[in-house]
Amino acid sequence: MRRFLVLISTLICVFVSPAFAQDNLLQNPSFDSEVYIPISFDPLDTNVYMAVPLGWGGGVIQSPRTESWMNVHPTGLPHIGGIKVNGWRSYHIARGGGTFTAFIYQQVTVQPGTTVQGGAWVFIEGDTGIARVGIDPNGGTNPYAGGIVWAETAARGQWSTPSVSATANNSTITLFLFATQSQPSNPNGVYWDAAYLYGTAGTPAPQAQPAAPEGSTTLRATVGRLNVRTGPGTNFNPIGIISPENIYIVQGESNGWYQIDYGGQTGWVSGRFVRLSGGGTAPIVDTPIDAAVTYTTNAPLRIRSAPTTDAQIIGTIPWGLTAEVIGRTSDNRWVQVRYGNTIGWSAVGFGRIRGGLNQVAVTG
Repeated sequence: MRRFLVLISTLICVFVSPAFAQDNLLQNPSFDSEVYIPISFDPLDTNVYMAVPLGWGGGVIQSPRTESWMNVHPTGLPHIGGIKVNGWRSYHIARGGGTFTAFIYQQVTVQPGTTVQGGAWVFIEGDTGIARVGIDPNGGTNPYAGGIVWAETAARGQWSTPSVSATANNSTITLFLFATQSQPSNPNGVYWDAAYLYGTAGTPAPQAQPAAPEGSTTLRATVGRLNVRTGPGTNFNPIGIISPENIYIVQGESNGWYQIDYGGQTGWVSGRFVRLSGGGTAPIVDTPIDAAVTYTTNAPLRIRSAPTTDAQIIGTIPWGLTAEVIGRTSDNRWVQVRYGNTIGWSAVGFGRIRGGLNQVAVTG
């Protein structure tokens, strides 16, 4: 019994994270987000791509390549199977039968001159993979830049937690999760989970805002982090975050949501979490109910010319991307979607439909 208690205590010590001691400065550290943004596609096969959750960036390095198996483009997607430390997902990078070099990173605002500690859990399949954690104290996004402090290479065939400390040279530092192989193998997956960065959070420099035209209405967030979405409703995907330090000109209004210019993109924020100023009146933006119904995939999903598996395949919605639902069958087993310039039919059950599907017209 005593040996059993010692074993349990050891496991608890292994899997308890320093998060109990201080706040994790990373966004989406456990990769449990439902929104993933594609960042790189294989030029030879667009069904092979990397996507990362909000807050993360990354890249793929495909040179040198003197053999067909060298530095091929991997897939980088969330993993919902058993290989994870906690939460619903881990992040899985792989391309069996070849070698790949890929990395993800997150830039974080900290106090200059302070010490930061970063790391992640990682599991390496096979015996040729190499995974490392690094911190760039200068806040860059190139994993080959000078000055990056790297942890020891992670062990293979088991979960390990490489970690590293560095002193921030300015107000932004970068945490890198880097993976490559020495030889091709299959399987050759690298799984990341429960990443962390601890340190003294900095204050982002307020962005310069253009002067509001006379008679216009402006808004400011009343919460620390307010989602900006692609449309006026929570069923639309987030594209970023605004904070109370920033002021935005209201360009339109729809059902309690306000339209703003978010870095050149049209964004929408909930009126429940903003404060308006100025005496202007924002124009009402017409947003049909049907346009608010979307289909976000959890696997690459085929678009067919008709609502049947015998129909011609005319396109594909990549994993994690969103199509507009413009029609449906009477039994709701198929939906008519618009994805880019392609309009066709996709089977229901391979992702999440948001909005009132029964309000969409029956078109097939």
